Amino acid sequence: MRYHYFWYMLCSLAVRFGRPLITARIAVIAGTLWSGVGLTALVALYVHFFRRKRLGNPDKQMFVTVALLSVTGLDILPLAFTFLLTGRFNASSEWWNEPVLSWVNSVLWQPHSVAALVACATGFLVIRDASRRSEKRVWLSGAAVGGVAFASGLGLSIYVTFVFGVFLIAWVLTLLCRGSRRDAGVICLAGVVALLLSIPYLSEMFAQGSGSFEEPIKLTIRRFYFAEALVDAFHFGLRWKVPLANALSLPLNYFLELGFFFVVGVRQWKRLWQQRRELSEEDICCIVMLTTSVTICSFLRSSTISNNDLGWRGIIVAQFVLLLWGAELWETGLFPAPKARFSAIGAMLALGVAATLYDVTMLRIYPMLLDKLAIPRYHWLAPDRHLGERTFALRQVYEKLSRELPKRALVQQNPNGNPGDLFYGLYADRQTAAETPACGVVFGGSAALCPGIIKPIGEFFDGSVKLDSSQVDLACRKLNIAALVVKDTDSVWRDKTSWVWKKEPLIANAYSRAFLCGTGNDGSTKLPGVNLRAELLH
Repeated sequence: MRYHYFWYMLCSLAVRFGRPLITARIAVIAGTLWSGVGLTALVALYVHFFRRKRLGNPDKQMFVTVALLSVTGLDILPLAFTFLLTGRFNASSEWWNEPVLSWVNSVLWQPHSVAALVACATGFLVIRDASRRSEKRVWLSGAAVGGVAFASGLGLSIYVTFVFGVFLIAWVLTLLCRGSRRDAGVICLAGVVALLLSIPYLSEMFAQGSGSFEEPIKLTIRRFYFAEALVDAFHFGLRWKVPLANALSLPLNYFLELGFFFVVGVRQWKRLWQQRRELSEEDICCIVMLTTSVTICSFLRSSTISNNDLGWRGIIVAQFVLLLWGAELWETGLFPAPKARFSAIGAMLALGVAATLYDVTMLRIYPMLLDKLAIPRYHWLAPDRHLGERTFALRQVYEKLSRELPKRALVQQNPNGNPGDLFYGLYADRQTAAETPACGVVFGGSAALCPGIIKPIGEFFDGSVKLDSSQVDLACRKLNIAALVVKDTDSVWRDKTSWVWKKEPLIANAYSRAFLCGTGNDGSTKLPGVNLRAELLH
């Protein structure tokens, strides 16, 4: 297993200790909430223990910092421009470009990344506090706690922790240059502890045959979709100009993505440069952290999946620094003239809050808008304007299967479907043999095993492959599948002579049909120790 599975381990602990009252879905939802609570607590800790001395009211600064978690960049502007140009509005304000996610979006969609930031930043704060004590046992205990925190962060989000790890290396070098050998030594000791604890995770992640980490990181220049569109429009075929356009657009790119926080960074950088001969250690630390994160996320990208997870998730470290700086500058009145503070800066704050509200609102109503308004559709949601009915129908099917099938039963939907089966993930509460065309091996498992699994599963739902009920049951036995769910969007559904219309379904409606699979004539499945039909009758 690899990627961010430590997050699911944390959630599974709640399920194990709280079953049957706590289900997997409830645990993941609660974990998402707790990542937001952890982020808020982390902000409070850093304002209290890491803020520069004699600079403003810490209580007021803490309040401002937490309030700024609701502010994101100027994403609402390109979103409005796109709407005026094409008549399409996105389901999220982040989708117009390679995103720098708002804090609310990070918590809702990437709680494991937020948890990794909390783990790494907390570990660093513990180490920093311990290194300032005189007792050696405090240094050792601080290094141990910090090492555990860094190792935890690695399994929560390898990309956030990678960025934080590079920052720690740069910070150790900075401390050595400043003559702070004890501080550097405690961090190095914590790093050794983290590496030792991470050996089992790293050995699995880089295991031979995984096929997913041959070249995990590549050189790049952070993409700016508008610049690339202009290059394509006026210099078609000259692809070498795309990286140049992206490089030249980096300031504009980050200005739109960060908005208020971009101004914070520029203003704070100017102030620190003016005071460069008397900078505090905290100031230098924030500069190193911000520079490391922005540099990595601007010029490197991950290649494990199509999304640039390194650039999209690792930038959260820079956002954290800007968040602390923003509250510090705002609370102490270090912005330019008051008029500008409440005009240009106020407009950026308002636009940043508006983008966050837009995302939270669309998260709840966008699927309903698809059924009601003549707006462009996302291919992964629905091909028609019956998404609400289809969702309800699939929920009925999966919840019935969840109630009646044994816990160990495998439920299989079409892994090659378009739109994909989001409803399986929401409502099935059962394992599946293959969830995606690539069997999800990027998150764990061997790519070499996938073809032998995905080919027979694909034939269940392919209308061009003629199968009868006995062949379906035989294939299910081999793959240990207990039930098949066929949807009206699968090609086999449209063939009224296919097995879907000859085999008796366990449950059926206008949008889906679910079948017991692999039962044959003896009424048993290949599930070890499970007689499926007997359990259903019982």
